[in-house]
Amino acid sequence: MAWTHDQMAARAAKELSDGFYVNLGIGLPTLVANFVDPKIEVWLQSENGMLGIGPFPTSSTLASRP
Repeated sequence: MAWTHDQMAARAAKELSDGFYVNLGIGLPTLVANFVDPKIEVWLQSENGMLGIGPFPTSSTLASRP
């Protein structure tokens, strides 16, 4: 059975250690951020130039809009 994108991202996140700067290519960087251990700090860079992205925002983490 093929892995889902979330399964691949979670597995990639397990390889990260505190202080890593990681280029994951296109697509998965935004998903990997959702699975990074909150106890470590890593910098994710993607092919389209994003650096220092974080987990996908949820309604509880977004600031209220007027």
